[in-house]
Amino acid sequence: MSDGVLEPAERLTLGALRYAVNDEAGTYLAIMRLFTAGISGFLSDQSAEEVTERLRGEGLELDRDTVDQRLSYLVEHGNLARSPRETEARSVREYLTNRARYQLTPRGELVQRQVEELLARSDGAREVSSEMLPGMLAGLTALNGLCDAGLEQADPTDLATRISTLFAQFEVLVTSTRQFYSYLAQVLTRFDLGREEFVLFKSSCTVGTATRASTASTASAGAVGGR
Repeated sequence: MSDGVLEPAERLTLGALRYAVNDEAGTYLAIMRLFTAGISGFLSDQSAEEVTERLRGEGLELDRDTVDQRLSYLVEHGNLARSPRETEARSVREYLTNRARYQLTPRGELVQRQVEELLARSDGAREVSSEMLPGMLAGLTALNGLCDAGLEQADPTDLATRISTLFAQFEVLVTSTRQFYSYLAQVLTRFDLGREEFVLFKSSCTVGTATRASTASTASAGAVGGR
């Protein structure tokens, strides 16, 4: 992108997000979930007829022509691709029904994963993952013990695993803290905050602060005691 103008390739890439925000987003999400549900979804190719039947099995009634249009739209925007696999048919009718098969693209998998994460986080960003703190404290205490005993005697694999675990836990803590303060900023700008939402918000803040203060106190005591 230059001078605030998207390049054609960038515009094409971002078009993969459109299905999640258009008027029929619910049906598009249901279709994409069929292609991202486990390893079988990632590796399979499916016809419009098969997608229609699977949607019906999940309680979503769409006629085959509508499903075919949805699949073509997803192909157009790079979320799906037409499978190169030749269709095996025992009759002309079966060939006409299943001649076009679809499979997930890397771009489609990435976009759908981000969409699912965004939907899952909409209500989960209200609390900091303070449950990470006791585990981080235990990990730091164990590393301190290894340092006291001499790092040259420590098993390299075990040491690397401990350090990697600490970094992963810290990343979760930082991410949830960032999301919490983003939610806090949103709440502070609202004038229509109901009593139930206020109580929930106050409870989250109180519990989170108390847990972090208790863990921090324990960590400080451990650090002083280890000197």
